[in-house]
Amino acid sequence: MLTDGTYRLGPTTGRLLLRTGRAGLGRRAGHDLTIEATQWSGKAVVNVGEPDGSSVSVTVETDSLEVREGSGGLKPPTDADRAEIKRTLADKALLHTAAHPTIAFRSTPITGTRSPSRSPGSSPPRAGPTQ
Repeated sequence: MLTDGTYRLGPTTGRLLLRTGRAGLGRRAGHDLTIEATQWSGKAVVNVGEPDGSSVSVTVETDSLEVREGSGGLKPPTDADRAEIKRTLADKALLHTAAHPTIAFRSTPITGTRSPSRSPGSSPPRAGPTQ
């Protein structure tokens, strides 16, 4: 049972996976990807009696994103495809990891009733420093 407290999160406590989908003209050739953040840390503050006092925050090292799976497309992704996807993610056109080494996620207030199946709201993830 979940109890009140502050819980540290990271690769030793779980996996952080990102899933992508395909759309548009390239959907037949592209892949649905599962990308894992291998270096990340976070904190969950739990207030069971007052859920709106709970929060989640996570920081991801952008260079730690690794393609773990790819489905769909004309052919399965090769090791070379995975390396190219990693380079594309790091490029200035997407994450620009050289300028933005981290992505920060912070939940918005959690609302609802005291049930075990509730998801926090969230603000959009940001690359770079947060305020």
